[in-house]
Amino acid sequence: MAITFIAAGTAVAGTLTTMDLVAPACAADDILIAQLSSNDNDAVALPSTAWTIINELNNGTGLRSTTAWKRALLADSGATFQFTGLAGTTVNFGVLTVYRGVIPHGPAIGTATSSANASADAVTYATLTPRHNAGVIVACGHYQEDSTTAGALTTFTNVVDVETLTGNDLSLFQYFIQSDGTATGAISHTTTSTVDAVNNGILFDLIPASEPTGGGGPTYARLERGGRRG
Repeated sequence: MAITFIAAGTAVAGTLTTMDLVAPACAADDILIAQLSSNDNDAVALPSTAWTIINELNNGTGLRSTTAWKRALLADSGATFQFTGLAGTTVNFGVLTVYRGVIPHGPAIGTATSSANASADAVTYATLTPRHNAGVIVACGHYQEDSTTAGALTTFTNVVDVETLTGNDLSLFQYFIQSDGTATGAISHTTTSTVDAVNNGILFDLIPASEPTGGGGPTYARLERGGRRG
């Protein structure tokens, strides 16, 4: 089956030491993506070893981003996940998204790249060569400015475009595209914000689940008790 985007949860923002993010409705073996930003270089700690970091990136003292994944359990649908270790002195912002059709065991992420961009009105993503032809490429943008609207990312579908309240100065963007196994090249999207800001761009591919083979293998005569062929 092809990988599909399922849903994004409600984004949470605040000057927090602990961030509680609620997962959207999901099924067992779906992949949860956690996308978090801090309006400084605050530390972000994951809630448990069930989460795996895809990328952690500081961009000077103006922005820190964390992107992580978790393979969902049945009980994770609508569950709350705590992200602790925040300094509580500057605003933090986070959201969870869900993808389905990803490999149900082992690492879910193929390859990943990141770009820490200087003050600009565009979020740029470094070139990525996906590990799998039939997977999905996900782009996570972290931007240190609020009241922004993400511009189009060529051939990608936008699934997260959220901003904090005025004065908190953080925006989160997320896009995805079906992979054809070739390098994406350097890609970027602009925002409508009139204030340039530092930003981080994270790009990674999700590994697809194996397609069932069904009926293509050799067949053997049934063995009866005693080893005789039926």
